[in-house]
Amino acid sequence: MRVPISAIDLDMGTYPRKGIRQEVVEQYADALRGGAAFPPILLENKTNKLLSGLHRIEAVEKVLKQPELWENGHKPDGTIEADYLAAPESIPRKLFRASLDATHGLRLSPEETKALAREVYQANPDFKQKDCAKLLGVSNNSISRWVQDILAARREERQHKAWKLQLLGWTEREIAQALNVSPATAHEDCSKSSEWKKSSNSLLSAGHPVEEVARRFNLSPLLVWAAHLKGKDDRARMGALGWPIRTWDYWNWSDVDHRFGDEWDGRIPAQLVAHALYFFTRPGALVLDPMAGGGTVSDVCLAMGRRCRSYDMAARPERRPEIEEWRWDPKDLRWAPSAREKPDLIFFDPPYYKKNEKEYGERSISALPRLDYLRFFREWAALAWANSKPETRLALLEADWRDFQSTPALEEKPDEAVTLLDYVREVSPTGRGWQLTHRIESPLSTERFTAGVVSAMQEARILGAVSRTLLVFRRTHDSV
Repeated sequence: MRVPISAIDLDMGTYPRKGIRQEVVEQYADALRGGAAFPPILLENKTNKLLSGLHRIEAVEKVLKQPELWENGHKPDGTIEADYLAAPESIPRKLFRASLDATHGLRLSPEETKALAREVYQANPDFKQKDCAKLLGVSNNSISRWVQDILAARREERQHKAWKLQLLGWTEREIAQALNVSPATAHEDCSKSSEWKKSSNSLLSAGHPVEEVARRFNLSPLLVWAAHLKGKDDRARMGALGWPIRTWDYWNWSDVDHRFGDEWDGRIPAQLVAHALYFFTRPGALVLDPMAGGGTVSDVCLAMGRRCRSYDMAARPERRPEIEEWRWDPKDLRWAPSAREKPDLIFFDPPYYKKNEKEYGERSISALPRLDYLRFFREWAALAWANSKPETRLALLEADWRDFQSTPALEEKPDEAVTLLDYVREVSPTGRGWQLTHRIESPLSTERFTAGVVSAMQEARILGAVSRTLLVFRRTHDSV
């Protein structure tokens, strides 16, 4: 059937060539001026997206712009003959378009074919090489040669992830499931870690900095730290990391340690997590992080020799394989099924009431009405109690929320606030379920307030909030 060229979606984002070959367009255009007919272009069913035939389309448009060159009364009408077919979802679209071109004379150049093969395997290293070779019309050996460095890098990246999960206490079966590989491959990947550990420790013992060793072996500095600190006691670990131990119940840092955790809204200091591990766990303990955010807790567990299970609303397997997708749904509150072993410490850093509710989205507990928000903590604490052991500790990092942004202190509405006392009442009603044992102050930095903002607040008698407290509870024998 004939289709108006104006109705065709050229879909240049999936065009498999580097560009249009103008000499080919001119050859087609010259033939069209004499009234030649071409094989139909190929369009995708329902979408009118182009699959094959861009040079023919360009030729028609070129001829339409040069009526003085038409011959024998032939006058193009702005349409082109087209066939329709379905594009298979299992094949990358650009690769499928290239396979269609491989069936006629205008094949991709060798350079374009190699570049496309590499692009395919950058995005999907598990794509079968024999299928790629068939689609591109080349040998399996060519595909293997072109992409071997990509596959080697991805294999090494996967092995790094396996080592990380292994250090955090995951079983090889769990690692295989998380990385979507066979148990045999997971075992092989985990075995590789001993080689890296030996090599990196050799350089570290010779005085090479952690960052240099990490670059040498293309490792995450955290993995190098974990290997370097393995077997050391907690004081030695914290000393090596540059974290003097704060002996009193006031843990204040001017900035986060950027070696730990991703850039994340609400990112907490790694030093704070390390101190919680130091005082309230022992090496090898299992830490549960219910709302993992940027992964600071799991990173610190790596350095401090603790195991860890981490959860968040969305998994990030490429960057954070240890963070599993799990939502603590207030309407259907259940314990994460993979958290089969009862933890020694639950480090709970939830989003504060109303704070950043737009950034976290409607599914976040931040967006709940006040009473529902508090009810969530009461019900979650009871659920955590039921899935803990007698010696489990719960460390809840929280802060008062008051709507002080443009309100003088005397005019604030306390009924709209959520304070530490509210959290304690919900988590530990009359001392049952969880009993508060420690209250440790770890204030937010005041550097986020400029001198001008501070002056305006003082003028308006607005009392800001920079307090933040780590509430530590022990599990009692009495449930809520």
